[in-house]
Amino acid sequence: MDPGRGCPAQIPDRGQYVHSSHRSEVKEVGPSHKVPREHTEHIDETGTGRAEGEGQMSETLSLSIFTIEADSKPLLAFAAKKHQEAAAFCADERVLTKLRSVRSGGVPLCNDYSILRVRLATSEERERYHARTKQRSSMQNRAAVFLVDVDEA
Repeated sequence: MDPGRGCPAQIPDRGQYVHSSHRSEVKEVGPSHKVPREHTEHIDETGTGRAEGEGQMSETLSLSIFTIEADSKPLLAFAAKKHQEAAAFCADERVLTKLRSVRSGGVPLCNDYSILRVRLATSEERERYHARTKQRSSMQNRAAVFLVDVDEA
């Protein structure tokens, strides 16, 4: 019992705050920080040291299908491993020039003021992408596919 309070004394777990009026009741309070885990080093075939599993993710990722939208209208579907790679594709000046020059119904797909966004393709967009790339060779398989009807040049 805690003298004068009518309740049993409580000893806090390690790392808990102890009020100054209770410090005489606690013999030792351990450190409140966590010790970082040690990383196991891995030497790969090239001889570079890295944490186990590091760098292997991008080597084993399958391709995802992404869509470029201009002003909330899906225009182009393409394959990439990561969203970062897809965003870089969208920002490529050659892609932007192509999107500005191609027309659908006599209207350019986008202009200098269009808001472009990259997102994962919907199931319909993925089906359309795979249907159009099925006949292509493996080298052309990573090509982009228009999701709108484009005018003949």
